[in-house]
Amino acid sequence: MGNEKEVDSVIQIILQRFSHIDILAHIAGIFPSIPIDRHSTAEYYRVMNVNMDSCFFLTRAVLPEMNKNEYGRIINTSSGRVQLPDKGLSAYTVAKAAIVGFTRSTACETGMGVMANVVMRGLIVTEDLRRQHTLPDGSQPFFKDMTKKVQPVKCLGEPEDIARTIILIASSEASFITGQIFLM
Repeated sequence: MGNEKEVDSVIQIILQRFSHIDILAHIAGIFPSIPIDRHSTAEYYRVMNVNMDSCFFLTRAVLPEMNKNEYGRIINTSSGRVQLPDKGLSAYTVAKAAIVGFTRSTACETGMGVMANVVMRGLIVTEDLRRQHTLPDGSQPFFKDMTKKVQPVKCLGEPEDIARTIILIASSEASFITGQIFLM
């Protein structure tokens, strides 16, 4: 959804069908591992487009409606790589850092009842990641090493862990929480 015309069109279709938007959860992300000196301009723009531009376009499209209704939750996802970068992830890291700054700035521009927060996730083990990092003997040393290195919580994160955090931030229980970074 990094195309502003497509974003605006989709948001208009949603508003026509449901009459309002209460929650925006931007969870897009791509992270090709490419050293800076081999990172093409086209690939850089693609990473920024998927990770940051889509965040901007979606927020810009829903914010007026949320402000008008005096209710809304904008939840963006960033990455622990912002605080602990790794080689080959420069474009990804800068895009996710931009999301943090953008979300905190958005929180300053929201109206009454509209909250904007960011989930800065650590290592989340998906089936794809599990397949990529399981050795022939079934061991997974990568996960143990990375958990020790990058996770504030010293256990492997599952997609459900992020979902629970997003649900909490989206709930009425978070009516006085905005501009915050939820580090996981």
